[in-house]
Formats: sequence, structure tokens, C-alpha cells
Amino acid sequence: MGHVGEDTSQAVTRSARDRSEARLRALSDVGRAGVGLPKPQATKQIMLAAMRAAEADSGSLGVWLPDRQVLRAVLNVGDLAEWEEEEPEDEVYEADQSTWLAGMANGLLGSVLSLDDATIVPDDRDYLVLLDKFSSISVPLLYAGEWWGELFVARGADREPFRESDLDWVSAVAAQVSAALESADHLASVERLAQTDSMTGLANRRALDQWLDRAMVRWRDYQEPIGLAVLDLNGLKLINDDQGHDAGDRVLRQLAHILFDSARDFDRSLVARLGGDEFCVAVCGPDAARVVDAAQTVCRTGWERLPHGVACGVVITTDAVGPIENPARLLRLADAAQYRAKRIRSRVPVVAGRPLPPELALSLSDKDELLAPDRRVFRGRDSSSLGQLSDATLRALDQAADEAPRTRLGLVADLLTHHVDGVGWWLSLNSKGSGALHTVDLSLYRRPPGLGQDEPLAELGEGFALDKYPQTRYALGGGGYVVMAGDPTADPAELAILDGLGASAVIAAGGTDLQGDSWLVEIFLDDLSTMGQELAGVLRLLVLGALHPLTGT
Repeated sequence: MGHVGEDTSQAVTRSARDRSEARLRALSDVGRAGVGLPKPQATKQIMLAAMRAAEADSGSLGVWLPDRQVLRAVLNVGDLAEWEEEEPEDEVYEADQSTWLAGMANGLLGSVLSLDDATIVPDDRDYLVLLDKFSSISVPLLYAGEWWGELFVARGADREPFRESDLDWVSAVAAQVSAALESADHLASVERLAQTDSMTGLANRRALDQWLDRAMVRWRDYQEPIGLAVLDLNGLKLINDDQGHDAGDRVLRQLAHILFDSARDFDRSLVARLGGDEFCVAVCGPDAARVVDAAQTVCRTGWERLPHGVACGVVITTDAVGPIENPARLLRLADAAQYRAKRIRSRVPVVAGRPLPPELALSLSDKDELLAPDRRVFRGRDSSSLGQLSDATLRALDQAADEAPRTRLGLVADLLTHHVDGVGWWLSLNSKGSGALHTVDLSLYRRPPGLGQDEPLAELGEGFALDKYPQTRYALGGGGYVVMAGDPTADPAELAILDGLGASAVIAAGGTDLQGDSWLVEIFLDDLSTMGQELAGVLRLLVLGALHPLTGT
């Protein structure tokens, strides 16, 4: 008989050891839950791990609001009642609504409720019934040593009810929850710092890129529009040289404050400093069209309060700018509009795809003063910058070596049109064996007053017979051409296109890809554009590079 008792004792010991090891693993799971996730997702994973550790059917995270003397539920997980929401907006409990909540507010270290407890007060019984649960435990959550909330776990009638003996264990789980939430808060703070411009407090370029990636998904999948205003602080170098960098920093912070105020009423927006003297306001959803009004207010305020004003370019995905399939195209359109505003000293925003205001639609030769050339590589207009542009475009093509010809040619067209401040570009396809050319993509940087907003997009998919366009047929074989408005020797059809776009010239180049399809890139210019004849040769070389990428094999 002694052996039997000894075996039973050993089994009990093993069972206790196994339970202790399981609980240690459960605590470890709570501590690791949500690591590397954004805070909302991390919080949910921490609560799910806590629910499992407590062997509960549901769990809730509540935050104590001392000024109102209420507990607000912020997250419910697990087997919830029909009325419960995972992320409730208005689930609050007053301190005098239940004995356990009143006790927590007075420093009680936990409370156990069970429907089989004859002493349970009616309000607590009613609450458990409302939750469709049989028992529960509430324990405090501490942050930096101070009570700030509650961990609540509950079990249904088919589970062993919680008892007072479970209180210490659930308190240990709550301590691990607090530590995990503190860690998540710290990581969230680090992430905020990584996405924040330290001088202005605005979002930085990294944050903007992530925001635009998410917004672009909504635009592609659900046609939720995006509006983007890019602004440049005029004269920052003059301020730094004349008054010192501290003065320049003050002006940058002043502009940041103006921009932040301009976006205050937007539901889904981001204000960011792109770097140096460049900023942006990005808006998505129904408010996107209002970004033009916000940009007008910023320009007006900027020219009133800042030493040299601002230059602003705007693009909205619903305007006549051609298909926008990635953030890079959106940024290039807004940046080109902003550069145009800077060149002509515009005190109002220039909007991509829309006609210039009449007072701005002047040839640069009519302007008495022009700003000094911009520092950036795509902004200079001398021959050396054209070489830099070619190098930069070839590097971009190398990075896009695996993309389709349409994407790579669009990249070339975008960068060159931006460089010369063109009206826009068209990309057309002559499929192998076909006698027709079809427009497959376009980007309109500015629209002449007589051209309807929907007219450019109506051309997508349309075709025309190549026998009417001899210059085009020649270009498709790897050549190119330049057509000037008013040239009596030019193809009448090409002149008609120039007239319809309000353009003064078109530079075109083409070629055949590895599948035998032929492509044509056309860049349209007007009196606001800057160009040299050497651009035609550069375009031909870049189109060839786009059609025949180096794969390294």
C-alpha cells in the first residue's frame, strides 16, 4: 500500500509541476505577444494571450478616468455577448455601479464574482447575466507604479468558476499585461520618433511614404480620391545667409504651424516635412478635393507672414492628369506643379491637370524677374543637369528592370516631362502585326482652358491608322521627331494634336520591345516649358534603355 501512496504523491507532484510550467509559459506568451506589431494590434494580441493564461472565455481592458470617476472599456476579446463590441466607443461604468469597481477605485487589489455565490449583490449578478458569463475576476493594471486601468476576465457556465484562490494568478497575469503594454507604448513612441521631423514636429518623408502607400491601395481598390499639395518655402537660403540658421529654423516652424492649421478640419490627412524647405499636405477620401482650398489659404497666409512667401503645387487623383497607379507619379505631378509656381512667382497654387489662372498663363519672357534655379538635380536646366537627369533616369530604370515596358516607359516620360516642365506626355502601343496605334497611358501636367477635363482620358484605348502618321511610323522603328506648332512642313494631324493641347511642340521617340511590340513616347511642351534640341536625342536613348533593360545575365 505504501507504494501506491508514493505513486499517487509523485503523480500529484508531476501534475503541480506541469501546471506551474504551463503557467510560466503562459506568462512568457503574454510578454512576447504583439512584439513588432503596431500598438492597436499589439494590444489585442496581449489581451488574447492574457485571456488564455487566465483560462478565461473572454477578456476586457478598461481605462480608469479619475476626472469622471468612470471606467471606460477600450478592448473586448474572446467569446463576447451579442451587445459587446471589440472596440467599444461608449462602454463606460461608473464607480458606484458595482461593488468590485468601487473597491478598485478605493485600492482593492481585485474582485471575484460568481453566480453561485449567495452573497453576490444584485448589480453584479445582473452584469454577469448580461455578459452571459458565470464568473469573473477583475484586477488592477499598473503603469509606472500607478493604477490606471483594469484587466477583466470571465468564464461561462461550462467552465470551473473563478475562486478567490485564482486571484493571485490573475494578478500575476495582469502584471505581465502591464509590462507588455508599457513595452508596446515605448515601441510606439520610438516609431513615432522615427516618423517625425524633429525640428517641426510634423511627419517626415518615411511617414508620408507609408501613408501614401495605404492611400493608394484605397484609391486603386475603392476609388477613394487622394489630394496632395507640395509646398516650397521661398528664400530659405537668403534667410540663413542674412540672419543665420536659427532664423531660418523659426520660419520653417512657422510654415509648419500654418500647414498644420490648414489640415485641422480634414478627417484623414497628413502634414509632413519632406526635407529642407519642402512640405506637403496629403488628404484622402471625400475631403481630397478641398486640398485646393487649403492650399490657397496656405499660400495667402504664407505670403502675408513669411519673408518670401511659398510656392505650391497640387494634384488630385480625380482631375484630368491621367492614370495614377503609384505614389511616385502622384508626387512627381505635384512637384512639377510646385516648381511651375516657383518659376513664375505664383502667389496661388498651381493645380496639375487644370488650366493656369489667366494672370499666370504668360510666357516666361514676359516675366521681369525669375527665381534662381533650384538646387535639385531635376530642376536645373543646363546641359550638365540634362546629363545628370539621364544618369538618374538610367538608375531608376535599373531598379525597375523587372517591370513591364509600359511601366518603364512611363517612368522615362514622367521624369523628362518634369525636367522640362512640359504640358504632359502620351504613351502609345502598336501591337506586333497591327497597323494601328493605341494610346495606353498619359499624364497631363496642365490642361489648356479649351480642353474639357474628360477629353484626355477619353483617348485611352482609342486607336488610329499608322498610314496617316508617317513620322510616327518612322519613330516606332527606333527613331524620333520634333514637331513645332506652325511648321508648314509638319504633318497636319500632328499640328491638330498640338492645337488641341495648347502645346507649342512635341518631342517623340519610339522603339520595339523584346516581344516585337512597338511603343511611342510623346512629350508635349508649351511656352512655359524649357527645352533644348538635345532633349530629343536623350529621349531616344532612354526609350531604348526602357525597352531593352540590362538584366545582368
